Amino acid sequence: MPLERIVETVHFVHKTESSLLQIADICAFAIKRYLMKASHHERLYEPLREQIIFRPGVVEALGVAAQSS
Repeated sequence: MPLERIVETVHFVHKTESSLLQIADICAFAIKRYLMKASHHERLYEPLREQIIFRPGVVEALGVAAQSS
């Protein structure tokens, strides 16, 4: 996913009207399933892995143990 920079104006729309909201939703869903160690999370999370920066303070604040890559 060579997404360099995404810019869109602020507006209120339904998710079906904005591809960026759909992308944000699937990313959040994939990360949530990974952190929950839910079954079959790999298919969605693995393509995102290299793009995600986990800061220890953020992970600790969420009460989730960080997994090493």
